[in-house]
Amino acid sequence: MTMQKSSKERINVIFPKDVLNELRRLVPSKERSRVIVEATAARLALLRQQEAVKQAAGTWSDEDYPELNTESDLERWVAEIRGSWQTRQRLFEGEDASF
Repeated sequence: MTMQKSSKERINVIFPKDVLNELRRLVPSKERSRVIVEATAARLALLRQQEAVKQAAGTWSDEDYPELNTESDLERWVAEIRGSWQTRQRLFEGEDASF
């Protein structure tokens, strides 16, 4: 992650003393902002994923996909998808597949 100088903003954050002490011990002072930003960005990515999962809840209905009701149905479907991908890969082997 690149922090652009023009897009930075200072905030006031309160850390538990033990976390701050460990941050100071493990991370050189000139790298702390980068480490905090990277950790925050990673956590935000996880929170976005959790939010997307919650929003998608209930969109799948077994009645809408009766052909995928059993584990063997799902295994067959995955094998078909993977097989078609492998077929396409073989078609492009040795060719410049720039799209």
